[in-house]
Amino acid sequence: MSGGMMGNQMGGGFIGSFYIVMAVIYFFPVYYMFKFSTKLKAALRTNDNLELKAAFKFLKSHFKFVGILFLVLTVLYPIVFVIALSAGALAFLA
Repeated sequence: MSGGMMGNQMGGGFIGSFYIVMAVIYFFPVYYMFKFSTKLKAALRTNDNLELKAAFKFLKSHFKFVGILFLVLTVLYPIVFVIALSAGALAFLA
């Protein structure tokens, strides 16, 4: 197996792992929205205030998760940008 072929396999593994991590992260807001919609539908059908309250707890969890994810990514993007610029500068100087 040549070195170039091994590099391609390692790159594919990284991208595959990246997509799996993104799917796990994306699962939670979708799950919270699904639970919100099903509980809201049941609450409206039966006119149940407790079910409605439970539905809005899932909506709150959804927005809390999305807000925290947004803050984390807002902090992470500049860090990744500086690292990429540094790596590019080092590659240019080498």
